Amino acid sequence: MSLKVFTVKQFGENRWLTRARFPVDKLLAIEQLNQRLGGAATGIQRAYEYWQQRKRGARVEADSYELEPSNDVATSLIDVTPESPLQYRFTSTQFKIVRWMADRRLDEFPHRDIVNACSAEYLSCKAAAEPVGHHISHDLDGFRRDYLRLLLPLTDPMGRVSALVCVSRHLESPALAGSSPATPAG
Repeated sequence: MSLKVFTVKQFGENRWLTRARFPVDKLLAIEQLNQRLGGAATGIQRAYEYWQQRKRGARVEADSYELEPSNDVATSLIDVTPESPLQYRFTSTQFKIVRWMADRRLDEFPHRDIVNACSAEYLSCKAAAEPVGHHISHDLDGFRRDYLRLLLPLTDPMGRVSALVCVSRHLESPALAGSSPATPAG
């Protein structure tokens, strides 16, 4: 499947959100530029290569993919077996800001703008069964992030997409509003 670049922008009082979807080869080209500057492969590049090495046919079984910690990316595993994407569950997350989401459903995230966008993006990746890249920037009442994200589909033994690996590399350090509900204490 050949994805076109697709950008969504939303604006409101004290909030804005920009999300660009693009083919994984475009994301890898961006990461290659970063690698040239930094000298080492990025976490996104390493995750994609790891996924590629485990492909059997056009699929990667969830049992053959292990989340690897990395200093330059945040990685999460999302269970996408429920019919409704709002019920997709974060089974593991290695990102401090949303670590509290481990074992919670997507609809439990406190920012509805993010929930709605992610539910559509996760469902789309699940349906296409192909990796996809995103550039996401937002400021939601002081909860600011600017990052690149790679979604990698994983399948069950029957070949159905059952999980997504979400690998994110922040372009700027996330900024947290004083007591943003997206970052509860603990």
